[in-house]
This record gives sequence, structure tokens and C-alpha cells, in this order.
Amino acid sequence: MLARALQRLEEAVVAVTDQGIHTLEFGPRLSGELAAFDPENLAALREALASMDVRVSAVTCPPDGHVPDVVSRMAQLCAALGATKVILPPLERQWGEAETTVLGLIVELQQQGIELLCENRPGTLVDSKASCEMFLSRLPGLRLAFNPAHFAHMGENPFLRVYYKGRLKKHVVQLYVTDGCRPGAEAFTLPGQGQAEVKELMSILRCRGFDGVFCLKLSGEGGKQAFIRQCKAFWHLLETM
Repeated sequence: MLARALQRLEEAVVAVTDQGIHTLEFGPRLSGELAAFDPENLAALREALASMDVRVSAVTCPPDGHVPDVVSRMAQLCAALGATKVILPPLERQWGEAETTVLGLIVELQQQGIELLCENRPGTLVDSKASCEMFLSRLPGLRLAFNPAHFAHMGENPFLRVYYKGRLKKHVVQLYVTDGCRPGAEAFTLPGQGQAEVKELMSILRCRGFDGVFCLKLSGEGGKQAFIRQCKAFWHLLETM
């Protein structure tokens, strides 16, 4: 099982490091598969990634299963891989049943040096500036993986109104470098080519000594070449600030 996982990861790792990136976030599918590994295999995986000059920053909860149980499994995986963040699954309407239990888990994770994050997504409990602020106020310690493209899809101004004039800035520990268009053309674009004000967000975070993560997240159709184009757009934004 470990050999197969390493074989699948190797090509992705090479593609990422070729673009000057050495930190990975594992998505829900891979995170779910790795959570089934025993501690010895996870230790070997961590060592193998380190030998490739790569570390894991976050793992992502699969969307199925009882949320508190899934968060606990992901926290164990996070600790085994040396990661410091667990990303929640999309916060659907049934989330309310798990809220009290997850509030306790946030405290447990903080004691382990692990942060629990949610990502703003259209059609969920955290799809707009107002809903994000309300939800995060109910769960002290829950942090935001800020996806500006998703806010643009909702008709929000991710920098001018959501971040700069809102209360979400104190919750942001990760910025997805994703760009997109407003309602009616909810497409994803390369960073800097849409209406998600990605460059402005990156700039103000850097000016404020942001110690979180800028994460490139491939959206829509693509593959290796689409990822390379996204990386080039990201580095261009940094170079032209």
C-alpha cells in the first residue's frame, strides 16, 4: 500500500518542486486513503517526503462520515505527517448537529498545535462575508481558509469589502490563490486575471507580516500544464507587487 501511495505521489511532487514549491496540502481523497495507513507506514511516508525536500502543511477531511469522527482521524493523520492544519469538509446544512462536538475538538487540536480550518464555498454555511463572520463567531478558534474566487462567485468584493472592511482578517490563516468571475460567469481564471482581487489580498497580507499559507489550488479542468500556468501567474503576481 505504501509503495503504491509513494508512486502516485512522486509525479505530483516532482511537478510541484519543479515550480519552486516544497509544501503540500493533501486533498480529501488522498487524506482519506492515508488515514487508513498504520503509524509505521505513515512515518515512512513522512520520511520519504522529507527526502524529496517536501513537507505537508494541511490535510483535508473527506466529505463523508460523521464530522467529529472524521476530524479526529484527520488530526491523527496531521500529527503523523507533521502537518499543522486540518481542513473541514464543505459545511452543509446538517452541520449544526456536529457544532458542539467540533467546538470541543478545536480545543483538543489547539493543544496539539493543530488548527482547524473551514473554506468559504457557495451554497454552504460559509458562502458570504456575513455568514462567515456569524459562523466563525460561534466557534472560537476555528480559522478560515480564504478562497477569494468563491467570494467573487457570490458577488462579493474579496479585498475591498470582505477582507479590508470586514472582521474576517483575524481568522484568516490560509489564502487560496484562486481567481474567478462574478455571478453570471462563475468561471475560474488564472491568478490576477479575474475579479477576486487576489493580488491586493496577497499584497496586504505580506505587508502585515502574514505568517500563514498561500496555497495554489487548481480549480476546474486542467492537469499538469494547467498547474504550471497557475504557478507562473502566481510568481508573476509576486514579482510585480
